[in-house]
Order: sequence, then C-alpha cells, then structure tokens
Amino acid sequence: QLIDAVIMMCELQVLPSGIIAVGGQGGSYNACQRGSVDLPKVGVEMWALAPAISNLTLFRTVAAPNRVGTLVSSLAKLVRSLSLKGINIDWEIGPATSTDRDWMSRFLQLVKSALRPLDCQLTLHSGGYHGGGDHQLNHIQPAYFPALDLVTDGTLYRATNISDWVASLESGLRIIPAHKLVVAFCPPGCKKNWSATEKSVDQRFSTLHAKYPLIKHLAIWRLQPELGWPQNWYWPHLRTWKGLETTDEVGPTDYQLYQPTRQYQHAQ
Repeated sequence: QLIDAVIMMCELQVLPSGIIAVGGQGGSYNACQRGSVDLPKVGVEMWALAPAISNLTLFRTVAAPNRVGTLVSSLAKLVRSLSLKGINIDWEIGPATSTDRDWMSRFLQLVKSALRPLDCQLTLHSGGYHGGGDHQLNHIQPAYFPALDLVTDGTLYRATNISDWVASLESGLRIIPAHKLVVAFCPPGCKKNWSATEKSVDQRFSTLHAKYPLIKHLAIWRLQPELGWPQNWYWPHLRTWKGLETTDEVGPTDYQLYQPTRQYQHAQ
C-alpha cells in the first residue's frame, strides 16, 4: 500500500564494449530475478539501478555516437528479461565537458525511445546539491529532462539541520522541475545522523506538506532494520503521504519510491 516501486541493485556492470554484464550465480542478481517475479504479485513495480557509468573514461567509450547503440540495446534487453518498470541511471559525477553533456543528452533520448514501448520509466540518480558544501548539480542539464521521468537527489539526506536541508532542496529546485524531483531520505550511515532522527523526519515532512506541494515523490535509501532504521515512528508519515489509515501494516523494503495521494497534496 505504501510502496510503488523497489529499485534493486542487480550486480550489473557496463563493459567497454557497451554490453551490460549481469553478475554470476547467486548474490543480488538472483534476488532481482526473484523480485521480477514476486514484486508484481503484490502490486509493486520492479526497477533496477543501472550500472554506474559516472566513470567518465568508461562513459566516453560506451556513449560515443558510433558505440552508444550497443549500450542502449543492452539496457532494453535487461528491461525485457526482468520485466522492469524503471531504470535508475547512476550519474553522480557527471560530465566535465560540453561533449560529455551532449553525449549524455543523446544517450538519455535514445534510452527513453527504447524504453517507452516497454512501459518502463527512466530516472537519473544525481549527486545533487547539499547546502553544507557539496555542489554536484552542475552536471544536470535542462536538455535531459524531456527524456527523464524523475531525478533522485542523493545529497538531500546529508543535511545537518532543517535549514541546511531546505537550502539543499531549494538549490535542487532551481535546476530540477519539482514534479520530477525525488526527495531522498536515508538511515544512519548516509553521511549525517541528523537525517535519521524522528525530529528531522517530522520537520521535513511538515515542510514538504506546507511549502512544496509540487514535489510528488520520495525515495527511501538503504533501509537497514539491523540498525533500527526506519523506526516505527517513520511509517505513519508515509501513511499520511499516501492517504492511508494509520492501522495499515507495512514492512520495510530496500530502495523504495513513494508517491502522494491527491488528498495529501491538497490537504489544508
């Protein structure tokens, strides 16, 4: 009832040829195979975190105009084999030159064209911007957005207080359209422990509700029950976001995306 999609890491690797290699027997790839069968049965979409092509040397090899078709075809083959409903491309470092940006734009356009007939969304995972000093949004370009369904901002959970978090959010919104920005929450181990406290969660949900009605998506990264995250007090916020009764039973799953109901978006 709360979980719309689960993004799983499937031990994928981009080879210099542009082919996506899938990890051997066992490990997270087997989990992804099981997930592709089991998740749709409970109404949850299966997404995959695509290989980290933020290595610029590798990107320049596989995304060159005479080579990019192999990478796009390999991604489409992966989507078909696992019946994926979303591809989240890790692009935390990003391009350093105008050519890199042009190639990235072309790559995203080609991927979107290949995924559209497969009913699969395309998202980009950005290093984002953290108000405390991590500036990584310079590589997110307006030319990318027509091909992207969402952009997950990976530094919003690094804030040290609510003012810092708002500064990070505002910086992201100057570049990423609000309806395409996925606001990230994260447990201990994601840079700053403030982000995993009950007070910080209260403050951020209240701020989103009061000031940012156009933001429609959340991502919950690296859920770690063994570290006590998320605590029981976390889930009522998501029930409110989804417009569900507080008595609904929900359990945590790694890499989750959430989308609010109309009731929550337009609540007074």
